[in-house]
Amino acid sequence: MAIVPVKTHITLDHITFTYNGQGHYYNPLYLWTVFFKIDGDTAFVDATTLKLQGTATVVVTPGNHGDLPGLGSNHWTSGPLNTDTPYQATIQFPIPAVLGDFETLVTPIPLKNSNGTTTPIAPGVVGCLAVLMSNDGLPDDDIPPGHEALNNAVQKDLNNLIPTLGATNQQVTQAQIQAITQQVIKAVTAAVTNAVSFGTKVLVLLGAENPDAAWGNAVYQFAAGNNDCGAGSSDLACSPPAGIPLQGQTISIDDGWETYSFTFQGKVIADPFPLSMKRILSRLGEPSLRNAMTTTTATFTPRDSANSWANVMT
Repeated sequence: MAIVPVKTHITLDHITFTYNGQGHYYNPLYLWTVFFKIDGDTAFVDATTLKLQGTATVVVTPGNHGDLPGLGSNHWTSGPLNTDTPYQATIQFPIPAVLGDFETLVTPIPLKNSNGTTTPIAPGVVGCLAVLMSNDGLPDDDIPPGHEALNNAVQKDLNNLIPTLGATNQQVTQAQIQAITQQVIKAVTAAVTNAVSFGTKVLVLLGAENPDAAWGNAVYQFAAGNNDCGAGSSDLACSPPAGIPLQGQTISIDDGWETYSFTFQGKVIADPFPLSMKRILSRLGEPSLRNAMTTTTATFTPRDSANSWANVMT
């Protein structure tokens, strides 16, 4: 099937916090997030070498101390403190949109021929990295350099892996296209893991006595627009209109006396072109575009333009 652009909206919505113990004091927590993609906007496969070339797109967010409502201040877990009575609690904490929302168009990666023409041959990859940090005493002003180091490391590592990926012979097959995608996904995971390590090392240098600590991280990535819709497919082009729930990735802390776990939850909504209009109509339950436009109360100009109507609805 054709490889198509995919309008993608990733939302990290909330963190589910689960506690088992006897009631305990924990430090404030905060969140760093980085969104990224490798797609046809900035990357291509060279027809001569069959290697991927270009750069990754990295979008950063302003995470710092106090950016997580409910988790951003010193807190006692509720329950019978300092007793032998076991206590369990599960609480959901929201992730602000400025940290958890990312919307982009993921374009196919093209094969660039020597004559300048291009042919889409591989889907782009899009994803996000979330790092849960513990405020262990560093001043607020010391956090941005560590966050910037993380952002730069993600950009550098993704850029470095791009030229290492590609097909192995002069005939690009579907299997090799899939191999490129899998290489990218695997390498992305390694790249962001290395970036987290580098970012936290910077924090250690900034505060040798009480460095803030990374409690853990979650990485999500998806291939976009290959229409490979077999059982268990994670291809965004095959996602239902309501989106794909992000598989909960859990950060667990066990100090021998009690356990904390933090599970990221959210969803990714994807509209592969040219299916977006069909998906909008299916959401509205309207059998025709004209009926849908007529019954829509939202303002769109010009009123007879399906394109302006679609922009309002999406």
